Amino acid sequence: MKRLALLLGYLGWTLLGMIGIGLLALIFLIATAVPDIPRVPDELSRLIDIPPTQVYAADGSLLTQVGGRNVVTYDRISPLYIKAVLAAEDDQFFHHPGVDKPALLRATLQYLTGNRSRGG
Repeated sequence: MKRLALLLGYLGWTLLGMIGIGLLALIFLIATAVPDIPRVPDELSRLIDIPPTQVYAADGSLLTQVGGRNVVTYDRISPLYIKAVLAAEDDQFFHHPGVDKPALLRATLQYLTGNRSRGG
């Protein structure tokens, strides 16, 4: 009985691994075969360097500037704002290396069971 349980365990992990490899292969195939998929720009600075809209008067003088981006360093952001964002998004942000694996697994399981109320 133990051998059967052990064999079924190995088969289950093997099947799970094969499904994972298949999904990765499918993602790779889609990413390389479909040319119309939006791609990340070569220079990410293009996303940051958005010039402001400038409004001119009839005589050509600049009235105002609207929009654009101002780069703010981390030390200039209010600690209360950081806490508010983390409370809403990821309260464990400083406790994992960028991907909260248990939360991602939990969100995946909830998604597969039909409960789509949480993110990863």
